[in-house]
Amino acid sequence: MSQISGLYAVRSRIRCNSPGFVHHRQETEGERIGFFFEALAWEGEPVNKEPGKCLALTWFPVHGLPDDIIEYPRAGLLGYLDGTGPLTMHNWT
Repeated sequence: MSQISGLYAVRSRIRCNSPGFVHHRQETEGERIGFFFEALAWEGEPVNKEPGKCLALTWFPVHGLPDDIIEYPRAGLLGYLDGTGPLTMHNWT
């Protein structure tokens, strides 16, 4: 986490069963599984260490995410917030 954000997660304060997992299907690129972790404590201040890959690190209201957010992280975050369980399916019909 520190290599892209400058933040160091406190290992004993990371939950891996929440938010959970996203099974994502992208028509042209196949399938992937996204694993999402919740850091309950961290050290450092957020900084964008990959400006060539990331436009900015910005806080947003949870239901006011920007339109250009990558689809499967949005699905994982909203699945967690909406309480749909540990697995979110994205782009499966």
